Amino acid sequence: MAPLVLWMVCLGLGIVLFHAIGTGRLAPPPLAPSEWSGWADGRDPLIATVAVLRLLVLGLAWYLVGATSIGLIARLLRAARFVRLADALSVPMVRRLVQGAVGLTMATAVVSASTPAVGAAPAVDRGSLSLAAEVERDDPDTSATMTLVNDGRAEEAGQSRPRPDGGELTLRGEGGSPAADGSAAAASDALTLRPSVSETDEVAEGEVIDGEVREHEVRAGESFWSIAAAMVAVHLDRQPTEAEVRGYWRTLVAANQDRLAVEGDADLIFPGQRFVMPSVEGMPDPGGEGS
Repeated sequence: MAPLVLWMVCLGLGIVLFHAIGTGRLAPPPLAPSEWSGWADGRDPLIATVAVLRLLVLGLAWYLVGATSIGLIARLLRAARFVRLADALSVPMVRRLVQGAVGLTMATAVVSASTPAVGAAPAVDRGSLSLAAEVERDDPDTSATMTLVNDGRAEEAGQSRPRPDGGELTLRGEGGSPAADGSAAAASDALTLRPSVSETDEVAEGEVIDGEVREHEVRAGESFWSIAAAMVAVHLDRQPTEAEVRGYWRTLVAANQDRLAVEGDADLIFPGQRFVMPSVEGMPDPGGEGS
């Protein structure tokens, strides 16, 4: 939000300054075209050029203020047609600035809402990526809820870090060690599975449990495509092809149409949004699709 505020302040100061100097010899030419020659004859050519340039700069500044304001309001209202219209009228720099400010504001609101009260038990650190998952245990009558966490730190083979409420599971490649470069774990930054189990449940330390992801909370910089690519990479235990990602990406977007911030715009997602994650098992066969 700070860059957007600074941008608007600079535009405002520039508009005030250029309006203030528009007097005397830098006064704008008259509206009537027949009087333009007389206006130009009474001034040095350099002064006349600066006066005209002042008008052009003022026009550009007011355009940027309008494009920024319309883009910001459209995204806050989450009106799909309004957003598309605002984007068509603005320039890429303004779109990126507004999109970044709105995304950061929503992420801050989500974090503030989830901050525990004073004296409450601290929340488990979930790193930058949180995926809720439901897994079937050895006993078909019991199940446990799991969280897929990207904590950005590699695990040593055969080890796991402690957690406040129980054991920890690390997604590993063949041979019991974290997958090497190019594998699923490398593609998703050594994702770590942490089960949330009751006191009566027992999970072997370091045991790998394959779970089906149910929900994903969006982090900054993510898109439906990057989320789909990470999911397919974990499922296939290798780097997926574009066709393989495309098949699951289409399923993912279709499953979350009712959760989009702007109806019909799958490119516009914000940090803190939670999306349903369909099973990768049933993703479309990429064999019939082109790359």
